[in-house]
Amino acid sequence: MEDPDAPGGTFVHWTLYSLPPGTGRLAAPQAPLFLGNAGTATRFLTAAVALCDAGRSPAPFTAMRGAFSDPWFAASVGILLTFASSPLVWPHYHVLLLVPIAWLVLGERRPLGFWGAVLCFAVLSRPVIDTLLHFEMYRTLQWLSLLSWLALLPGVLAYAREARYARTASRSTLSSTNSGRP
Repeated sequence: MEDPDAPGGTFVHWTLYSLPPGTGRLAAPQAPLFLGNAGTATRFLTAAVALCDAGRSPAPFTAMRGAFSDPWFAASVGILLTFASSPLVWPHYHVLLLVPIAWLVLGERRPLGFWGAVLCFAVLSRPVIDTLLHFEMYRTLQWLSLLSWLALLPGVLAYAREARYARTASRSTLSSTNSGRP
């Protein structure tokens, strides 16, 4: 499409190619609209909330607020939720995965989170990508790139679960301390 009114003169905004010569117009696709992995994102967020909230708290989501008060956890959940709900993942988005990887490897020291972070980092490492490209395993590379964030999920959910149990334990300790007062 040419734009003759552009400030620098005629400007080509986009070009179509490989169209049959008789094509006069483009029709909308008949396939249903793909909205990304909204179901996956919803299940992920529901699991995080369920693991954080002890369910017996007088104020809803008290344990979840406690877990999300950790900025590394909150950022990691946000990044993983973005990957879970995105219909398209560009390769440069994977830089964002360094946040939960760093949190799980350097900060939390949980075996499940640590090894998930190492796996995610390894899958997205240059040697693995170069090897797959060398052997022309493009489809495998595409799937690994698309699903690499899943290796981080167990560590993040384990943190949410531990936050839930820590909240429940502190509440039961508090109630037993209060019940012993005269």
